[in-house]
Amino acid sequence: MMKWGFSSYGYDKAKGKCVQFAYGGCKGNKNNFLSIENCQQECMGEGILDRVSSLSKKYVEKKELTKEVKAAFDKAKTKEEKKQLKEAIQKNVAEAIKKTIVEEKIKRIVKDAAVKNKVEKAVEKLKELKEKKSNPCMMPIVQGKCRALIKRYAFDAKKGKCVKFSYGGCGGNENNFETMAECKKRCKANTPMPI
Repeated sequence: MMKWGFSSYGYDKAKGKCVQFAYGGCKGNKNNFLSIENCQQECMGEGILDRVSSLSKKYVEKKELTKEVKAAFDKAKTKEEKKQLKEAIQKNVAEAIKKTIVEEKIKRIVKDAAVKNKVEKAVEKLKELKEKKSNPCMMPIVQGKCRALIKRYAFDAKKGKCVKFSYGGCGGNENNFETMAECKKRCKANTPMPI
């Protein structure tokens, strides 16, 4: 389990609502949203067809129609013609709204995927940095702050082997071994080779 994470939201079936949780960036599932609004819209809101129907009815009722559609509506002579025209308009509006909702959803999915990809890359970089920091063999060779000339050995990650260096006697880091054998034993088996 990761010790840190990114703020994320998911639908909690038991609570019947979207809740915040710490997402580590690895092996997630589709119940993982960047904002509580996205989670609520996807998991708690009306279904897409209900939203389309509701929005298209409001659109037709408010008569927010183009001049051409209004003219056609005014030319309808009977109640039946007006009803058929209203239904056709409502159907067209519903299709347009549905298309818009689907396009917005696709954009949101693409954006979420891009953000998650960036998060996953950042998590991988942090893991690499943490590994380098905790693995003495991946640390740089540091002489230290003092001026003594003590013969020591350190693993040179660029060369992929242990090398001799002069240690100043104080400071430095854990990539500092008294013998070549100790350096090789510690660093050869558990150090990734440079690419």
